[in-house]
Amino acid sequence: MQKIDIVNLALARLGEPTINDLREGSEEAAKAYAVWDGALEATLQAFRWGFNTRRQALALQEENPAGYPYAYRYGAPSGMLQPYEIFTARPEMGKPIPYLFEDGSIFTDEPNAILVYSVKEERCSLYTPAFRDALAWRLAGDLAMSLTQRSDFAKLAQQNFNIAIDAAKAMSGNSRRMKRKIPRYIQSRG
Repeated sequence: MQKIDIVNLALARLGEPTINDLREGSEEAAKAYAVWDGALEATLQAFRWGFNTRRQALALQEENPAGYPYAYRYGAPSGMLQPYEIFTARPEMGKPIPYLFEDGSIFTDEPNAILVYSVKEERCSLYTPAFRDALAWRLAGDLAMSLTQRSDFAKLAQQNFNIAIDAAKAMSGNSRRMKRKIPRYIQSRG
């Protein structure tokens, strides 16, 4: 599925004519083009999607940064949309590591910080069916007032967007296998 297919799904949900290209000159194309980036980013940030999640060891920029209650300041990865969590190079620690994301930097007390974060993934071929559904509803909501002048369509689209996000969360929870921690006394048995 391509960008145009997702846009046309949103337009169809509003009962509007579909388009052939986002630059074709029609009112629908111009308005969809104008809201695409915002709808994409909002949908990417609404849930921790697997296809746009990355992990990276952070580059240290400064130790004991002035004015911050953390021991280390790291640079945020290029293209980061939203930070999720900090891990340590010592995974046996297993506790969440506090951090602060501010002004393009990540502050933490972890000396070997590994960040899990999202990026603005624009390759539609990587989008899951659940994400495409949610994005189409988000687009429909963003387009509803300007194309239909019907606030009830905007409200319905927003409700369906929320339902799509909740369904994605439920599917993710059902498919995710958490690593089980085996107590040391059992590990030592061999």
